[in-house]
Amino acid sequence: MPTNLFYIFSPIVIFFAATISYHFIEKPFRSTLIFDQTIRYLLYFFSIAGATTVIFIYFVGFDSMKNMYSDLNKIKIYKSFVGPKIWENNFINRISKGSIDRILPSFTIDGNLINDFCGMKRPRIQKDFSYNKIGLKDGCYKLSNSKTLFYVTGDCQSRIFAHMLDKSQLVENLYLSEDRGISYISKECVNNNKECDLEKYKVKKYHLDNINNINKMTKNFENIFLINTWLTNKWQEPLIAVSVKENLYNYIESIDPKINIILIAPRPRWDGKPFLCFASDSQETSFIKLNKDILGCTISKEKDLEERIEIINLYKSMSDQFNNVYFYDFSDKMCPEDTCFLYDKEKDIIWNFDDYSLSVEGANELSSHFSSWLANTFKHSL
Repeated sequence: MPTNLFYIFSPIVIFFAATISYHFIEKPFRSTLIFDQTIRYLLYFFSIAGATTVIFIYFVGFDSMKNMYSDLNKIKIYKSFVGPKIWENNFINRISKGSIDRILPSFTIDGNLINDFCGMKRPRIQKDFSYNKIGLKDGCYKLSNSKTLFYVTGDCQSRIFAHMLDKSQLVENLYLSEDRGISYISKECVNNNKECDLEKYKVKKYHLDNINNINKMTKNFENIFLINTWLTNKWQEPLIAVSVKENLYNYIESIDPKINIILIAPRPRWDGKPFLCFASDSQETSFIKLNKDILGCTISKEKDLEERIEIINLYKSMSDQFNNVYFYDFSDKMCPEDTCFLYDKEKDIIWNFDDYSLSVEGANELSSHFSSWLANTFKHSL
């Protein structure tokens, strides 16, 4: 909050500023011919707006205004979660800050926020990275021993599952290296560098370097689990489907066969906005009566399977073809009956933070499910 000096001196400063403005700006300006009615009204408007701002700061304080602005920014940045502007005002005024925070993608490893630099360096990130003695990037791992390493890779979805693994009691060593090579590099670029534009060439180079780093980890750990995930909502595009099939096969072939590869199934994809679904069904916001069917808050399990079946079959075929490839599908957890919900009212879980990506609490909820699957699948390896 502002100090007492602020409350003492701010009215004095405002008075002198207003006096100077009146004598040296407003009076000379009024005497000119260009001071017409429109300009007079504009001056009135800005004067009232300025005075209102000063009074607001005076009574509310800088910190409170800063926090309110922060929440406004959160809503603005994540407006796809919140919906139309008319709803934003209702949410800001009537839903607690804690509820807004529930949809923010604040994923962590070992208590530290996962940063954008846990992958290929992006131009907007001006940072020199440091690595530990075995070649893992600082800020992207947790290490306890040299027994079993869980190496998570893939596109932006991978940080969600790194967070999920971090919450598992079975995972003592974890590393995240975001790598979108499988889903991003075209078939032509894979076979010939001349067919790559600059961005695809950089992604390809990082992808190959990442494979080498994965294989090198066999010298430092007794067991390695490689977890791969990527956004599959563009799977229906023919060129992507063809490239992914070949890239995935080549990727598995290039990994040391002693490494167990876990392919994570695509997630259900909704047309709805998670926060609106939460608002329409939670006790905290029961004053809002919305039609969840119109909002797209649910999807039938059968329809979900139809949309995912091609990539599921691809993963299953890879699992059948390679002894070290496994397939993890958690749809039974998200959709225990015939319907999948964006917001599970009974358990009070907002599963997603957008139409496709799991939320922090969704990832937390899946952690025990994954641990059970892992323990059952690898009874003699953990």
